[in-house]
Formats: sequence, structure tokens, C-alpha cells
Amino acid sequence: MRARIRPIHRFPIQTFTVLAVLCTCLWAGAQQPRIQYYQLVKGFVAESKTPYGWAKGTGFVSENPWGQYTAYLMATNAQGQRTFRIEHYLPNKDNLTSQGSTMYLFEGSSRALLIDTANPAKATEGVNDLKTVVRYLLGHENDGSVRAHPLDFVVANTHNHPDHIGENARMSDRTVYYMDLDWPAQAPPNYVPIREGGGPTNHGNGTAVSQIDLGNRLISAVAVPPHSTGSTAYFDAENRMLVTGDAIGSAWPYLQMGPLTRFDQSIHHIEELTRPYPDIAVFPAHFYQVAAWSRGRAPLNGRPLDRQYITDMAALADGVLAGTIVGEPFGVSSLESYWANHDTAHFVYTLPNIFGAGEAGFPYHAVHLPGNFKRDSVGAPMDPPMETISKFGADFYLIRDNAGESLFLLHGSTSALLIGTGGSEPGLAAFVRSLVGDLPLDVAVLDKDPRQAGGIAQLNPRHVYVAASSVLNGVPATVIADGATIDLGLDPSGKPLVLEAASFQSDGVTNLSLLNPTDRVLFAGNAFEKHDAPPRGFGPPRSNPEQDRAARVAWLSTLKGRFDTVYLATNTRWFTSPETFETTVSSAAAASVGGGGRTP
Repeated sequence: MRARIRPIHRFPIQTFTVLAVLCTCLWAGAQQPRIQYYQLVKGFVAESKTPYGWAKGTGFVSENPWGQYTAYLMATNAQGQRTFRIEHYLPNKDNLTSQGSTMYLFEGSSRALLIDTANPAKATEGVNDLKTVVRYLLGHENDGSVRAHPLDFVVANTHNHPDHIGENARMSDRTVYYMDLDWPAQAPPNYVPIREGGGPTNHGNGTAVSQIDLGNRLISAVAVPPHSTGSTAYFDAENRMLVTGDAIGSAWPYLQMGPLTRFDQSIHHIEELTRPYPDIAVFPAHFYQVAAWSRGRAPLNGRPLDRQYITDMAALADGVLAGTIVGEPFGVSSLESYWANHDTAHFVYTLPNIFGAGEAGFPYHAVHLPGNFKRDSVGAPMDPPMETISKFGADFYLIRDNAGESLFLLHGSTSALLIGTGGSEPGLAAFVRSLVGDLPLDVAVLDKDPRQAGGIAQLNPRHVYVAASSVLNGVPATVIADGATIDLGLDPSGKPLVLEAASFQSDGVTNLSLLNPTDRVLFAGNAFEKHDAPPRGFGPPRSNPEQDRAARVAWLSTLKGRFDTVYLATNTRWFTSPETFETTVSSAAAASVGGGGRTP
């Protein structure tokens, strides 16, 4: 049976021409991104970057007539309203790099909105100051021609840090929408309080606004603490844009200003708010960071922030709170700062700041040392502490419990060792096993403080090492003599992982320390804590401070020159230098009858 052949319909040549043009336009439209992050505004100068993504020198590839500023046209919507990204670069002290802060300029039909004012700038008034930059952008078409009727603009801030409000004083002739919960003590009269939901306030005219109407473009305030108490994002739902300041980071937020639990609430709030907008564009306050360090390499390749970043950040916060995601040392902030990641998201936090006052949750949280910060920073200069720990051949975990005790979990090829067991909160055994698997487990108790021995009953270790049998009353233990070793097999670099014991007397108790001579790392316990009263479980002091000081100094002299960093049960630092520790040792005994607080 013959197949029927359909006749060919002959369209006029003009029809094919129209279809071809239409298809070409549709293809071009499909290829054109909704947001063009790097479309330099005519007359502005491009940025200059180091291989690891930071601003090089002044931040610009050539002499810049706009001083410390440059600008990019990111989008023009169907109403012809434009969105700009404005960068400000403030040279660092070394003059080799500059600190970048990002602002955004939204056009409406009746006025424009500048979000943030960046750092205080070195500028010539009327030539290259921020107000002049903004007026130029609003006063010119995309081709550089002058606009007949340019818009005026108002200002809004995301939070009260100086690299985001630095040029507010220059904006005294216009409205500045300022975060109600970050309100300054001496607010100028042009400040208007803004917060999500608005409502009564003790600031300004007594009413906080919740939205900024630009004319056919409505910008809504979104509360996003705790980077600052009043941290505020600005949401343009119609154009699917969210300006977040530092609240959820430009690649990693800093959470030292508030508990992780509060951040978790904020990021889930943003996740819910943006759920209807899968193509939401997230505009952070330090845009250069989206392509800095490892983010500039595969697989992210400098990808701007998006809906996945929000959902990844929510999963990251949940994971750290639950103890299932482990952090690593962060080498740019304090020695107690760590960062964690989940797919496209990172954040920086501290272990004592996971829960707020009176909050409770999973009792154990771990960080992994030395971590991969040096590798992930892709050749950026490292401070000496990070250089020191990056040389460790053995990796280990610092575990913080909710009682404020730091435990240390080392693992070699043949066994694992937990130094300290915490204050008896449940879940320790399962948590330790989640980190080291089925390796045989031993425990070392460094002193008689209950915070060292409280979790032993949960663990069923092979051996419990102590410096003297009196340390654990009624608990079977192995007394390890000075100079004796604990052999864990090989570390990941293939070197022997062996810990050497050294003891000292403090407050009538024989205390244990353990030295990894290969990596030059010393582990100590609670004996160097400063406290108003004797540690829990010690009872009255059984030796005087001078005897303690002498014993500690003698002990330290036997170890002098053999370690580069020390880890204490009393804090969460990822690095403590020998010099800092020696000062602690020499002063701890004298402070044991006065002062207060745990060793810094």
C-alpha cells in the first residue's frame, strides 16, 4: 500500500522572511539573560581583579574619571525602568587590593531608589562623588545621550555598618529610608524608619513604612537579621529582584552578630517569600565575592546568587544546627571563626554563637581541622596562623558541646582518640561514630573537671587514659606516664600519628597534656581556665597559686620549642600561638583566686 504524500504548501516568500525574522528574534531573546551583570555603562571603567577574585590595586583597569566608582546596567524592564549595579572600591592599607562595596539603583516612573551608599569615598564634589554618579546614570540614556527629564532619587540602607552607610551624610537633601531596628541615636531629620510590615515606632515621625513606591515599581522591606538587628532586604516582586545587603552574604555571610538560630529563621523566611519566583535574582552588597576564591572556579564559575543559593543556605543552616554539617577554620576573621558550606552556599559562624541565650538544640557541633581554606582561597595571601595549621598532616575534629566544653577527636589508620568527653549530654557516641566510623575508640581525660569525663559512660572505649588514678574515682583507667605514647596508626599524609604524654600538677591534681610532635600540636584541658571559684568537682584548692604557677612553668619548659599551636578545652580557637599560651600559663595560677571567665 502506497503511503500518501502530503502536498507541499507553497507560502509566499514574504511569509518565510517574516517567520525567519521572528524565529531569529525569539532565539536571540532566549539567549539574552534577564540580568546582565557585567554590562558596563558607557563612560565607566571596568574592574581589575586578582587571580583569586579580589579587586587589584585601586580596583580599576585604568585611570578612572569617576574616582572610586563604576557602574553596570543590569536590566531594563518592559516599562523602560532600568536597574544599575554601582561599585565602590576603597583601597586597603597595602594598596595592593581594594575593598569592594556594591549599591543598586532602581528606576521607577516617578523616582529612583539608591540602595546603600557604600564606604566613605575620596571624591571631588560635583565631579565624581556618589550623588554625581547617580545623577549621571539617571540623567543619560543607555547610549550616553542626555535625558530630557531625568528622575530624582531617594536612598535606602540595608544595615548600619560603615561600608553600607558611608556616604549617607552626603544625602542630607533627600529622604533616606533607614532600618527601624538599627536606628541611630542622633538620626538626622531626613531619615524615615523602615521595617517589614511597618507600623508604630519611637523613631522618626512615629510610623515605620514597609514599602517604597517608585511609581509603577514597588519595593518592599524584608526583615533579615541577625547580621545587624535591623538588617533589611528590599524585594521587587514584579521584576523578581531581591537586594539582601550582607544578610545572607555575597557568597558567605558573617553570623557572629547573632545566633545561628536567628539566621535560620531569616533564611527560611526568604525561602518562603521567594518560593513563587524560581528565577529570582539575589543582589548582594559585595558582588565581587560571587567570583572570589573557589567560587570563581568550576563548578560555580562565578555564578551570581539565585534561588538555589537561598535554598542551599537554608539547608546549610539546618545542617549546622542539627550537627550534620561540619565547619572548617575561616582564615580572614577571628581565630574562633569557622565556615561551612552546602553546594552553592557558605556562611561564617562561631561555635559559641549557634544558639541564643536560653535556647537549646542538638548538643554537639564539630569543625574539621585544618580544613581546606588555603586551597579554597586559590592563592590568596594567608596570615601566619592559617599557614601554620595548613601544614598539619593529621586532621582532627574540634567538638563543642552545649556545656561550653571543647573535645578533640583524632583518627589514624588503626584507631581514634577522643580527648575529653564533655558534660554528659546525650548523643555523644552516635555523633563520634558519625565522624570516625567503626574505628576502635580510646579516650583521654586530661583533668578532673567533670566537663572532661561526663560522657565516658556513653562511649564504651577500649582505653581511658589519665595522668593519675585519682583523676577518675571508680572508673577503670590506664595511667599513662610522661613520655609514653598513644599510637593511632598513620595520618592521611602517611606519617605516624603518635601522641606523647606530659603531665603537670595543678590545684593538687595531676593533669595530662598530649603532644603530636609531627604536626607540633599540643592538646591541654581545663587547668588554664580563669575562674572566680574552683572548677566544678574540685572542692577547695589544695595548693597555692605560686606552687601551681611553678609547676606549670616547669611543665611548659619541657615542651618549649616543640609545638606551634595549642588546643584547650576552654575555648574554640582554631589557633593559639605558643606565645599566647605561655602568657596564659604564667598568669593562670594567679588568676585562679580572682578575675573571671574562661581563658580567652
